[in-house]
Amino acid sequence: MSCASSKSSPTRGTSPYKSKLRSNSKQNRDIRASKLQIKLETTQRDIFDWYELNEYKNDAGAIFSPEWQGRLIEWGKEFDSNSMSGICDDIKSYEKNPEELELGRLFQAHPVAAFSLWHVLQSCYELDRIICGTTMQNRSDIAEWQKRRPFQYFLSQDIARCWQKNLTDLLSESEAESCTDEFQREKLAKRLQRIAQAIHALKEAIETLTSVFEGRRKELANAFWMLKVVKENVDKRWPQMAGTQEEDRG
Repeated sequence: MSCASSKSSPTRGTSPYKSKLRSNSKQNRDIRASKLQIKLETTQRDIFDWYELNEYKNDAGAIFSPEWQGRLIEWGKEFDSNSMSGICDDIKSYEKNPEELELGRLFQAHPVAAFSLWHVLQSCYELDRIICGTTMQNRSDIAEWQKRRPFQYFLSQDIARCWQKNLTDLLSESEAESCTDEFQREKLAKRLQRIAQAIHALKEAIETLTSVFEGRRKELANAFWMLKVVKENVDKRWPQMAGTQEEDRG
């Protein structure tokens, strides 16, 4: 009687060592995600509390919006804990090339200041649309402007020229004696009113930014150059409206 020998195939199983590595890797990811979420929530609360404490008029609640939630998660992943120690010291170096500073990098170093700067940008974007958004080409340009880094935007000469030209043309048109069309006069008046309201909102945003820098002077000691850049370059955009701004201050 012949007996056939049988060969058993080796069992393909998962190595306990590899399983442990995968388990540890998942645990590490979960821990990092948990730390990121805690940091995110703490930062949001710090910003909101600072705004509430100082009774700023800008809406601090925006920091809890889905837009900001996604933004903060993205920035938190971009700047890991190993690079955080050098970020604050790094901000000073951008004074030589401010156009390169990303809002996310600034936020990681100085969250309240970055959030306040974001509000200034939103007010400027609104004025972009009202002052310059009168043609399809300009609207296309405006979309590109608002993708720029913060100080790349503030230092832009093409944006300043567009504001100046459109404001000059608008004021000349509103003052022209030949403008007898009632509909046109009403249209101009409404646009000027919208501009005045937007300028008022921008002034409030800059006042808040200034207050943040003054109130957190010690931690922002190496970043005051940013406040100077914002104020100087916003002021350059409407020299012909100095009279209007003085009236608004009164």
